[in-house]
Amino acid sequence: MPPRSLAVLAVLAVLAAAAPAAAGPAAPKDVAATVDREIDARLAAAKVPPAPPASDAEFLRRASLDLTGRLPTPEAAAAFLDDPAPGKRAALVDALLASPEFGRRFAGYWAELFAKRNDTSGRPNPAAFKGWLAGELNRGTGWDKIAAEMLTAAGDSPARF
Repeated sequence: MPPRSLAVLAVLAVLAAAAPAAAGPAAPKDVAATVDREIDARLAAAKVPPAPPASDAEFLRRASLDLTGRLPTPEAAAAFLDDPAPGKRAALVDALLASPEFGRRFAGYWAELFAKRNDTSGRPNPAAFKGWLAGELNRGTGWDKIAAEMLTAAGDSPARF
């Protein structure tokens, strides 16, 4: 996963942890505005000018690679680039997040992160863990529930890493 993606995930995790629980989930536009403010402040502090907005073609390529690890098909690219809808970028991100490729990609990343590289002391099947995690991500299971399942998994549970 590119370092930029990890940085974005880290910022989102910090923001999610800092949000008051009683307020309920933040609106996507509020989250985006908060992330933008944080990035703008860090760029200003580093005296780095912000890059210009990405073109639709650049956005499509970057979002597809970051979220699924694959380039869009020529047909999908043509459909996206020809779409005049103002919300097409948000719709693309929603579609990529809902795709099985997203779950597989991020399950692979997290499975690798949790893997004990040289552990052969009865560690459960890593493929089962990755498959379980991909399924949870594809179903939209919250990280709180995934983490709780992983921390309390026992026996043959695929959540046991």
